Amino acid sequence: MRLHVGLAVVLLALGVFLRAANLGAPAFCCDEFYDVFAARSWLAGEGLRVPGREYTRARLNTYLTAGAFALLGESEGAARVPALLFGVGTMALAYAVGLALFGPVAGVVALTLVALSADAVDVSRFARLYSPLTFFSLLAAFATYRAVEGRDEGPRPTAARGRWLALAAAAGLLATHLHPIALALGPAVLAYATLRSAALAVGGRRAAARPYAWLALALAVAAAAALLLPAVRGR
Repeated sequence: MRLHVGLAVVLLALGVFLRAANLGAPAFCCDEFYDVFAARSWLAGEGLRVPGREYTRARLNTYLTAGAFALLGESEGAARVPALLFGVGTMALAYAVGLALFGPVAGVVALTLVALSADAVDVSRFARLYSPLTFFSLLAAFATYRAVEGRDEGPRPTAARGRWLALAAAAGLLATHLHPIALALGPAVLAYATLRSAALAVGGRRAAARPYAWLALALAVAAAAALLLPAVRGR
């Protein structure tokens, strides 16, 4: 076994321990009650409701909470299991992204930062949407990069990039469903394509710059068209 794989296993185990230890000990607090009440209401056949009103925000997370209740019974620990699982998934994904883009050292460093991050541990122990949001946002960002760059070849259509693009779209839609802040990935990709095009053009590589320019233009047009939709403007 390679050293970095052994380190990754140890770090992953440590991260799981920090997230899972006494998971059900703290009582429900603050925004956790939204998903808990809505999950209980849904399991009772009364729709997604909290006391006094309907609650449909981030339905996916409510359904996951309801599934945990159905499998494990209603408790603080059960409600936090979905967040825990996505937190563990985020650790593994951070390692995979670092490894794929920059090599073993980067993978281990990324895993270390996520595994030991107080904020990452906190959201992985909180029965709310933030843990799956983190996972799907990171997955969407990585898949988008792979769809655009491939293996550092610049934008060009291939079957493999099409699959990465489909994954990026699915992860991005799930992240946006959980919280509209995930829409910030769009302007980030637009800025990346624009700056890459400008840098290559300034360096005299106009042929290489052209695909990035077309990508930036397509993204700008798509964003402008999307903003004409009232539902998008509202989010």
